[in-house]
Amino acid sequence: MDKWQQEFSSRVSVLRDHWAQQFEHWASDQLAMVFKDYSDFAARCELHANSAKDQKGVRSFKFALTEDAYVLISFRSTGVESIEFDYECWLPSQGRVAGVKSNVTAHHAERHWIDSCFRLALDDLVNKFSNLAGVHHAEEMAVA
Repeated sequence: MDKWQQEFSSRVSVLRDHWAQQFEHWASDQLAMVFKDYSDFAARCELHANSAKDQKGVRSFKFALTEDAYVLISFRSTGVESIEFDYECWLPSQGRVAGVKSNVTAHHAERHWIDSCFRLALDDLVNKFSNLAGVHHAEEMAVA
């Protein structure tokens, strides 16, 4: 690398380090609060919720219907001022089923976005498990 490339690379590294700190603040302020709300709600629905040990730049959460039916939800710091959300479901006799991935910039990672991420993953788990078990919503059965 020439001198300019070294200096430029150094400046980008400073930006990434700064963003990593910002992600940690966002995760401990906003994300933790939303997880607490969903964890409390899940307990009322007899789901078991827990968070994995924090890793720098990553926060992961698990919501389980049963021992072998659960969803893993992750939020990751990516690039500079970007957050990636993804989840995967684990189902009996099917194993891992990929979910949806999305990226947003930090200023879009507000409560409503975090809520929609948790809701999408939880809905997908229950829908997939219901389909696997042949269970349908009461509303669907009433229509038939």
